[in-house]
Amino acid sequence: MSNGAPAFRLFDAAHLTVLVLTVALPLLLALAVRRSERTARLAAFGIAGALLLNETVYLPYRLATSPVGLVVREFLPLHLCGFSVFIVAIVLVWRQQLLFECAYFWALSATLGALLTPSLKEGFPHYLFFHFFIQHGGVIASVLYAAIALRLRPRPGSVLRVFVITQFVCAALLALDCLLGANYMFLLAAPDAATPLYFLPWPWYLAFLDAFGLAFFSLLYLPFWIARRRQSRSI
Repeated sequence: MSNGAPAFRLFDAAHLTVLVLTVALPLLLALAVRRSERTARLAAFGIAGALLLNETVYLPYRLATSPVGLVVREFLPLHLCGFSVFIVAIVLVWRQQLLFECAYFWALSATLGALLTPSLKEGFPHYLFFHFFIQHGGVIASVLYAAIALRLRPRPGSVLRVFVITQFVCAALLALDCLLGANYMFLLAAPDAATPLYFLPWPWYLAFLDAFGLAFFSLLYLPFWIARRRQSRSI
């Protein structure tokens, strides 16, 4: 392991601690600011700033430790979890509804999957361990905070809307992957992480992930659909 860092171990104490904090921190923070709109907004700005700072430090680190060509092919924030950081930052600051819907479905599907089965070699306390989990855990925590403290909700039609947007994003990144010789969003090869979602060979796993993603988006929207049905019946 580089720099003498311990290897990452799936579901060891450090990994489990991160998983607990990802859920507990936004819930506790939302509870703490529930009586003050101003405090809730200030906390949102603080979360956005921390996420952006994490990304700002990461790229210079990679440039200092890796060839530029490798950085361009592998370490730019072009995976779904990477550019979701910038999307949730905008959501936290400006409460942009469409971007919240994108962040909600992406964070609780793709980012959650990456958090549970990280494509990560370095364990605690290596810098890359902290960067990975601040990025991925922070995106999920931001979405939870936006839903609870800022009261943002996915609207009717958001499942199909975000699914279509995802297809356009994938098409653009596929073209970029081919141009750079990269594999952002794992569109040309499966990730190294032990995830059961990539059990089919390329390109068949892409079709499976599309179908699975649409079904999972629908499941994530189901609680809001039920709540709206109950509300309409009570009127």
